[in-house]
Amino acid sequence: MPESEAKAVVDRFYAALNGHDAEATAALASADIEIEAPGGLLLRGRDALTQLLETYLAAFPDLEWRIAAQAVAGDTVVTESVPAGTHRGPFPTPTGEIPPTGRRVSSRVCDVSRVVGGEIVSLHLYWDNLEFMQALGALDREGSEG
Repeated sequence: MPESEAKAVVDRFYAALNGHDAEATAALASADIEIEAPGGLLLRGRDALTQLLETYLAAFPDLEWRIAAQAVAGDTVVTESVPAGTHRGPFPTPTGEIPPTGRRVSSRVCDVSRVVGGEIVSLHLYWDNLEFMQALGALDREGSEG
């Protein structure tokens, strides 16, 4: 797959994310997409992707991703983004639900997307979870529950 095609798929993926269109986002993923994220999160499949997106949009209904940088190598696209949103809904975590704080939260995220046959087959996400939880007010600056 040409690099430009892989980038075009990922660019459409981010446009669908910013449009809060879970169906269009999932349509760009393979049926058995592999999703890895901090905290040992490992998901597989379009339904899991849709559920993950809906979880974040329920907690941050104005969530928007700004692309800071992208690099493409063959079928792999590395995207640095800065998602930002206001915490207006409950946010589930492995240690319990965080009630809405009303805080505006943004942090840097890096994802590595592999595109095969016009679909994203793997999406590996990287972010500083400590910084994110502190921005939510769930942890203080020392990392203790706030």
